[in-house]
Amino acid sequence: MDVFGGKIKNKIISDLKSISNLDLLNQILEFLRLAKLTGEEPKSNKNAVLSFGGIISNEEAIELRSTIDKEFNQIEVVW
Repeated sequence: MDVFGGKIKNKIISDLKSISNLDLLNQILEFLRLAKLTGEEPKSNKNAVLSFGGIISNEEAIELRSTIDKEFNQIEVVW
């Protein structure tokens, strides 16, 4: 971490230490958690998915797609 980044980090820590309101600290913590989640690069599973290529035949793939469409793309209302 460069000097400038270290100064910012120290300033943030200093400011946080001066806050006595626990509700505000909890809000800051939730914000930081959200910022960390949204700041991460999504991990690609493209290679893992492509590794399954050719395992089933085209006919089996068509049948599987049809079954998935039939089972999951229709809304059944049960009251």
